[in-house]
Amino acid sequence: MAKRKARKKAWGFGSDSQTLNKCLQEFDKYIVKNKWSKAQKIVEELEQRFSSKKEVLECWLTLAYAQNDWTTYQQKATEYTLKHPDEPDAYLTLSSVCLKNTYPLLALEALEKFCQKFPNHAKIPEAKQTIEEIQAIVPELLKDYDLEGQQALEVGRLSEQGRFLFESNQYTDASKILKELISLAPKFPPAFNNLSLIRCFEGDLTEAIALAQQVLEYDQNNFQALGNLVRFYLLSGKTELAEQYLNDLKALDNIISDVWLKKAESLSLFGDWPGLVELEKEAEASDVSEDLTAVFWHCIAVAHANLEQEKKARQLWQKSLKITPTFEYARQNLDNIKLPVGERDTPWAFEITEWFSSKIREDITQMVSDSEIKNDNQSQSIAKRIIKKNPHILPLIPILLKRGSPSGRKFAIYMATLTKKPELVAALKEFAFGRDGSDQERIEVAQQLNQEGLIPSGNIKMWVKGEHTELLLMGMEINDEPTVTHSQKVGKLGQRAVLCLKMGDSEEAESILLEALKLEPSAPDLKFNLANSYMLQDRVEEAYDLLHKIHKEHPDYTFAAISLANHYIHNKELEKAEEILKPLLRKKQFNYQEFCKLCETHIQLAVKKKTPEAAFSWLNMWKQLADEDDPDLDYWCNRLEKKSSRFWQ
Repeated sequence: MAKRKARKKAWGFGSDSQTLNKCLQEFDKYIVKNKWSKAQKIVEELEQRFSSKKEVLECWLTLAYAQNDWTTYQQKATEYTLKHPDEPDAYLTLSSVCLKNTYPLLALEALEKFCQKFPNHAKIPEAKQTIEEIQAIVPELLKDYDLEGQQALEVGRLSEQGRFLFESNQYTDASKILKELISLAPKFPPAFNNLSLIRCFEGDLTEAIALAQQVLEYDQNNFQALGNLVRFYLLSGKTELAEQYLNDLKALDNIISDVWLKKAESLSLFGDWPGLVELEKEAEASDVSEDLTAVFWHCIAVAHANLEQEKKARQLWQKSLKITPTFEYARQNLDNIKLPVGERDTPWAFEITEWFSSKIREDITQMVSDSEIKNDNQSQSIAKRIIKKNPHILPLIPILLKRGSPSGRKFAIYMATLTKKPELVAALKEFAFGRDGSDQERIEVAQQLNQEGLIPSGNIKMWVKGEHTELLLMGMEINDEPTVTHSQKVGKLGQRAVLCLKMGDSEEAESILLEALKLEPSAPDLKFNLANSYMLQDRVEEAYDLLHKIHKEHPDYTFAAISLANHYIHNKELEKAEEILKPLLRKKQFNYQEFCKLCETHIQLAVKKKTPEAAFSWLNMWKQLADEDDPDLDYWCNRLEKKSSRFWQ
């Protein structure tokens, strides 16, 4: 059932059959070209319009098969048998994928139904042989459950069904099955463990902890419960308790590969990188090394990467991908570590979906969609409502800043900057001055904290491109607002004058500007452009006299101050240049063009003073806010970044 049979052409203009057939052909085209996202978009649209058609389920099976997505494949194969119970191949397909996904009792159930419904089918002998093989291992599968006969089989089947529903994020259905299972077998650890995880993902950490503790009451060495409690207490902000259960988990013997995996996941959640390296040494010395999963080796790779052992991390991510070629976490981390140091994210073990419950994600989506966000106040209101409804999100934010995925870190920054809770501001400061995340993220956080008065302006030390670098932090807001506003008539005259200056017609520009100044005689920008027109006419002395006059009357008018500073820099009067530029550093708002010219002028001053740290500090700040195609920035990047140390001597 992985591939569909050729379809007959549908006749009739505009019919549903014709539309379906056309969509199916598009789907096939994308499958052949390995364009999975486009193929999935088509099948999702088909599901909305033609949910009763078996071709839609066949498309899902084809897509899942092509991507080796065996969870979706099993989910859709199960759905197929329910909707089309008279299709014999459906049961065989389902049993096959259940065995592949290690659900032998669900496979047994599918095969028994097949034999019962289709006793004369050609594949009955093969099916019966597989049934015998599964039945032979059933006692071993159920030996730890202290159950016998049909009750043991029913418990095992429900356990597998609940586990599959949980692993495919069907929490509501999974909860029903697991509750039924607990009523049938009140001391059945897998049911309690899976139900506790569901409660965690639903946001009820108190109930999740209670369920896990129930397991330990009669099975104190249950590794799943211990690992779950590490997660639950960590998410609750109770780090000491999380560490206590982590130590209990680490003390267990590594009897089966699942214990190894649970230890690796728990150590990764806790951020115990040396502990993961020790676990790797134990694994390599054991007999089960070859049986360990892609996730296990991915967690070990994350540890090595965080300990700056990049070569080893790359090897382990490649090993992980060799085991499971479609494992995205390993692929994404491998791509990330290839980036230049300053552009990398901190290596991460888990995506945000494994930290956050589906309930929290739904709350966030709903709150945002219910509110038309128009300003920061509304954003802050939404963030506070999210935390009020989900208070256990607070201890998670510092963790996501340290070792979350890129999307997790962005969310943590967003929530922390909006809510401004003291403990989150402290976490943001630690993040800004640490080495986690990309340079751009940390600099943006530092700038935001500075603008809000939470850290002072001035020279600070931050990690940039892997080195502890001095940067200038300024509490300024950059915008696209005009520096001076005019009446409509004067505004049009000013625009005409600027156009004339760009065309080189300085005399016409002068005439227009003098006309405009009769209407608004104190406008600094009109006088500044008039000074520029004098410059173009080689009336240099008049130009600088006017610039001095503008600066005296309007000391905050940036362009006049910068022009005078550049004049002094050119004449090597550096102290005078600094004296003029210094007051500008106290300004809280800059037009984008003002800011770029300010950065460029400070870089020129630093070059003349032979102070590379100052030059690169301004260059880095310019980079953070500049347009991608800024030619002036490109010029200074090329000029400074390729210069040797002799240039500064």
